[in-house]
Amino acid sequence: MDRQQKLVDEFNKAHENIEVTLEAYGSNYDTKISAGMGSSDAPDIMYMWNYPAYADGLEPLESYIEKEGGAEFKEKFSDTLWNYNSLEEEIYGVPVGFTSHVLYYNKDLFTEAGLEEPTNEWTWPDLQDAAKTITEKTDAKGFAFQMKPDPYDFEIGSAGRSGATIE
Repeated sequence: MDRQQKLVDEFNKAHENIEVTLEAYGSNYDTKISAGMGSSDAPDIMYMWNYPAYADGLEPLESYIEKEGGAEFKEKFSDTLWNYNSLEEEIYGVPVGFTSHVLYYNKDLFTEAGLEEPTNEWTWPDLQDAAKTITEKTDAKGFAFQMKPDPYDFEIGSAGRSGATIE
């Protein structure tokens, strides 16, 4: 938080007409944001990831993006990141980063199922087809996510925020 406060202090020095206050919400973040929105006391800018839950309390950002250069500004980010910060064609957030994902596979299971190994050109449907074949032809599950809820598991590639368990 010290690094964040330093950035806020530098911003405040450079913008005498704007006063930014850094607030750490800590635990129960979603509860505090919801309560703030309900009482019209939510932060003006916040880090969030669950736009569908808060869309009614958020302001669409397209007009601000247009002031920053519109399409040229948006080109600085991956299209997928804009997809993740949007809901029903409205942009509610500016990308601040992304999570890299990796998919591990068991070469022996691919061989046992009679499948060729994945390539960089594979798509989600290719993965789904291979997973079904592995499940049908071996004693293993063809594909699985870790057993803790993590919304970042579902933002991979252009698949947006969807996912599937394949048995």
